[in-house]
Amino acid sequence: MANWLWLLPARDWYKKFLIVSSTIIILVIPNTCFSHHALEWLIIESYETTHKEEVVELNSFDYIKPDINRPSEDHWEFTPTFVYGITDHLMLNLHFHLTDVVGVDPFIEAGTVGLQYRLFERRDLPIDLGFSMSYEYPTPQESGYHG
Repeated sequence: MANWLWLLPARDWYKKFLIVSSTIIILVIPNTCFSHHALEWLIIESYETTHKEEVVELNSFDYIKPDINRPSEDHWEFTPTFVYGITDHLMLNLHFHLTDVVGVDPFIEAGTVGLQYRLFERRDLPIDLGFSMSYEYPTPQESGYHG
């Protein structure tokens, strides 16, 4: 599948530059102004996206130890993720965080919905550019635990 940006004639490189730079400005500035966690607005993710109409399930498992002197704050987090290829370049990401804290029953800490878009085919440029945007919905249990 050809990328629409490369369909512009070769003499229109300035148009390609304007499209890419304006896309970066439009997506990066709001992300830095409204980021969920301070200094966590730049996240490195895989450049790969699923094929159109493909569904993939992924799992991650983390042990979190926020303070070595307070073992009661240690907890486990299981994150099942489902991704769906809207197109070959655009992917929908749905996941939730199942948390197990010492002394508390396991609970869903948050749910997330996101989109990931890769601008070009791999290696069309010296760097592979893409964008990811997501929103995390915390649950009432999460705010009670982190308090």
